[in-house]
Amino acid sequence: MDEKEVSAAEQTEIFNIQSNVPFENLTVGSQADWCKAELLDNSAKLNAKNADIKYVGQKLVTETLADDNNSAMSYLLKLSFDENSSTQSRETIVTVSSKDKKTSSSIKIIQKGITFEVKNDKIGFDKNSGSRTITINTTVKDWKAESSESWCTFSINGNQITIRVTASTVDRTATVTFKEFDTKISVHQSKYAVGDDFNENGVEGTVGYIGDDFRYVYKYVGKAPWSTEFVLTGANSTTDGQYNIDMIKKIEFWQDYYPAFLLCEQLNTNGVTGWYLPATEELKDLEFSGWSSTESDTSNSLYFEYYYWNGGSPDIRYKDGVYSVYAIRKF
Repeated sequence: MDEKEVSAAEQTEIFNIQSNVPFENLTVGSQADWCKAELLDNSAKLNAKNADIKYVGQKLVTETLADDNNSAMSYLLKLSFDENSSTQSRETIVTVSSKDKKTSSSIKIIQKGITFEVKNDKIGFDKNSGSRTITINTTVKDWKAESSESWCTFSINGNQITIRVTASTVDRTATVTFKEFDTKISVHQSKYAVGDDFNENGVEGTVGYIGDDFRYVYKYVGKAPWSTEFVLTGANSTTDGQYNIDMIKKIEFWQDYYPAFLLCEQLNTNGVTGWYLPATEELKDLEFSGWSSTESDTSNSLYFEYYYWNGGSPDIRYKDGVYSVYAIRKF
């Protein structure tokens, strides 16, 4: 059985049919009411290779074209599709048959579901008023949105939505939803901005980064070597410093050999947890120069030099070099 895939939009498609059955002896039917089928008499002979549906009697046209008595005639199958308003695809079978039901041929129709996707389903703001514009990947012409909170508003322009927030002195969240879709955007606004002092639940530092998925507080803890031994540790993540310090902690007596990590770990006291030496990408977010927790090879680790990082790569430096160390913690 042949298959044909069509978009979610309301539309009409025309298919070529070949048959030696007279037009008045043919009938057509669709298994779904969203797909309406109609036969049109094209009244012309057609090369079998150009047809979408091919049959003659109970045999394919290509098997009988050599016989002049089985000349294939060309007909048209007109299919009209309703719009698929669901995100799920749907299928139907359209069958052209002789009225005596002795011969038939079918085509499977697959209509795609509508597309409605957001590039960012989480966005973060600092304490100040601000806005973010997000592109919606959709095949829907007219769509509607609503916000769960009055401080979070939006405007729609084509396939883009601009989300706006007012200034805040508290942490707060809102949800932007889209009518008839499960898609949503979670909006988080912090009561902090980058550079603010942070002092909560025993955690003291400076707010260094506010992003869509998380926020960091940082603290300068001194200068130290990355390590005093040249051993491959497996602390090689460029995005997750917590992973890197977990790898270091697997080493027996790691406190004696990895001073930069120890300086960060010493902040985890009196019930406080979560401080670690940032990976290269995390240190990039903070815009400071210093050791990252990302290992390069047996002898070297990656050092972040902020002032020439833009468009470049972190330095590769010997692990026993003494450089600045910043600890970070998500909040």
